[in-house]
Amino acid sequence: MKSIFFIILVFVIFITNNVAQTLPTFRGKVKSITETAYNSTNQKTTINFSKYNQQGLIIEHKVTDVLKNITTLYTYTYNTQNNLIEQIQSSSLSGILYITNRKYDDKGKEVSYILYKADSTILQSNICEYNAFGKILKYVYLNADSTLNYTEINKYDDKGNRISKVHIPKSQFNQTYSYLYDSRDSIVEAKTFNYKGKLENKSIYVYDNQGLLLSTTSEFEAYWYGQTTPAKQVNLYNSKGNIIETKSYYGDPLTLKSTAKHFYDSNGRKISTIAKNDTITWKYNAKGILVNYSNCQNKNCMSTVYNDFGDVIYDENHYQFNSSGLVTNTYEYDSEANWITKVSTNKVSSFKTIRVIEYW
Repeated sequence: MKSIFFIILVFVIFITNNVAQTLPTFRGKVKSITETAYNSTNQKTTINFSKYNQQGLIIEHKVTDVLKNITTLYTYTYNTQNNLIEQIQSSSLSGILYITNRKYDDKGKEVSYILYKADSTILQSNICEYNAFGKILKYVYLNADSTLNYTEINKYDDKGNRISKVHIPKSQFNQTYSYLYDSRDSIVEAKTFNYKGKLENKSIYVYDNQGLLLSTTSEFEAYWYGQTTPAKQVNLYNSKGNIIETKSYYGDPLTLKSTAKHFYDSNGRKISTIAKNDTITWKYNAKGILVNYSNCQNKNCMSTVYNDFGDVIYDENHYQFNSSGLVTNTYEYDSEANWITKVSTNKVSSFKTIRVIEYW
């Protein structure tokens, strides 16, 4: 039952997702982008087209599956404050599929959201209330028939720190949270309770006099074993406040499981993290811009090379457990530093993506 609920939830999130917020950002005043993907035989597979207004907001996004001859279109409408108020999703096969409408308060905070089909059948609606800090006080999630699914209620202290989050009505899929803070407004305790009020997780945070996190201790209910399992992480700092060592403990009694050491250059930039089976490195140019990053975990390695503007020009992943083995991506950029060519290769094949970018 739990897995079925998860699948349904993922589907709802997928169809209600604001595509405008998930699209990549670009440099310069982009008017439109056409992105074409090719397979290993140089055959077109997908074409993405995006159009932007003078304010840089996307107003149209079209995804075409060339092989299946199916196009999905998203259009976006904004208010005078540039807040998204309507999104329409349609298909070349079925016409309009979904419409979402959003309303905002005078501070630009979203106060209502409605998702419905072309025939005006409501699929989902949400209502939000905020406090003076602009943080959510109440979030109401309504079912398709406008009956209450659940209400999330948040409480805050006089400094704006959230001290509790409760779901009403309680169900096996909703949890309750409580938080405590110190005089610096740093969290010192976090608790999670299940719908029956049983403590599932408790985390304690300890800081030094400068407010640096010294340790985190957690006890969580391993429900699949029916037992409580403690865990602890301890940090050691240098005189500049950088973490130079992290020790992780697990089990009852707590047993040291891993130690990670962190190294920095004279400017305080992290240059490496070394653990038993993991090594991460960062390299910078004379301007302090990251030009190389690598991460190797249990012989599975990835590395990224950047240009002097911080743009990725090459990255690779080496998977020991995958028949594809080494996977690489190389990029070429235009004069505005937006990539226009991406070539992906593995042991089996090569793929290419071409962008044509029009600027205002």
